[in-house]
Amino acid sequence: MKLINNVFRRFLRKASTNRTTSGVILSYPRSGNHLVRYYIEFATGRPTLGYINNRKDIPMCENSYCASQSPLSHVSGTAEFSKFHRPDQIYNSEQKSRIAQTKKLIVVVRNPLECIARHAGYDWTNETVKNHAIAWTETLLYFRSFVGLKHLVQYEKLICDSKIQELETLLYFVNAEPNLMAKLFSGLAEYTELNRTATNRSWAGSISNNQINFHLERVSRKQEFIKIVGEIVTPIISEFNLQYKSLEL
Repeated sequence: MKLINNVFRRFLRKASTNRTTSGVILSYPRSGNHLVRYYIEFATGRPTLGYINNRKDIPMCENSYCASQSPLSHVSGTAEFSKFHRPDQIYNSEQKSRIAQTKKLIVVVRNPLECIARHAGYDWTNETVKNHAIAWTETLLYFRSFVGLKHLVQYEKLICDSKIQELETLLYFVNAEPNLMAKLFSGLAEYTELNRTATNRSWAGSISNNQINFHLERVSRKQEFIKIVGEIVTPIISEFNLQYKSLEL
């Protein structure tokens, strides 16, 4: 059985470099992409493909969970969604441009101060932070220009106490199975915790424990950091009516 599982994992990793999915999950790093993929796999019964440049970023159903049975043991079949961190990776020439194949787009956004602090590092330079802020805005610019079915997920709404509506609209968008949706919602807190503590994945797991400003409070020269990021991201944030109190100096 172990040999069969290892062969299956190698097959999926090879498949992740030859993507033919019709859906894309796009986000700046550290924005909650793994959590969104977990919910999608749970409620659709189909795997998702990980980040194209990371062979360790396997389908969520291949993770190891602290339970007698994996919460994603029912997941099988072909993937509909692939994960990306930059718009240009979606249509990279090496992937033979899949413009016609990308029919559904999910963009996951998180407070740029939080995810940039986590991804760029607490000890930062002006140029580095500017580049990361620009990269953060590119996901929303791509969302704006995308012609096709699209859905925007706000990470903060997905982890708050009133997460049901944000999660429900996401699952309807991906055509989740009604019985699997009902199962997920019946034990949402437990299933979400199993995802947070899962192992055998490229992502180290959540260390913020759902605290909204966990990483921002640890960044050096915080006010200067907020000012530099804010000058770049504020126009697109205003356009999409996103509200982040920590950006208000």
